[in-house]
Parts: sequence; structure tokens; C-alpha cells
Amino acid sequence: ETKMSFHYINHYGNHFYHKNTGWLLSCMSAALKVQLGGPAFYCGTRFAKIRVGQYPVPILPSIKHAITLINRVKVLWFCFIILSKVSIYIAFNL
Repeated sequence: ETKMSFHYINHYGNHFYHKNTGWLLSCMSAALKVQLGGPAFYCGTRFAKIRVGQYPVPILPSIKHAITLINRVKVLWFCFIILSKVSIYIAFNL
């Protein structure tokens, strides 16, 4: 998954209309093994956007897997924030 994520970032992420969005979609597409992005409709107008990934389109289990993955990342970031605050507290109060 990691190798595929880096491949997708290089292939899709750098050519997406917003680089930050392209990187996120590339990583999620590789992690979930689904195709993300594609044409979008805003206020009834169709906008052509690139598709990210060569996998099939998402299905219901893919959405559940995405929610699980996002929750894991939230826990990881929460732990990182807590550890950084504790380390800053210890560094300045010892």
C-alpha cells in the first residue's frame, strides 16, 4: 500500500487541480484500493476532474473501510498532539 501510495502521489497528486487534494485522494485511493475523483457536479454544472487510481469504483464496504481508516488517523494525530504537548511541558518545566 505504501509503495502504491507514493506511486499515486507522483502520478496523480502532482497533476491534480489542487496539489493538496490530489495527494489526499491519491493516498486514500491506494489505501482503499478504489478509484476516487472523476467528474463532479456543482450547482447543476458538470466539471471534468481526473480520476485517481486504476481500481474499481467504491462500494459500500469501501466506505466503511474509509471511515475506519480516517478514525485510525484521527487517533494517531491525537496521540501525536498529546505527546508533543507533554514533551513541551517537560522541556520547559524541568
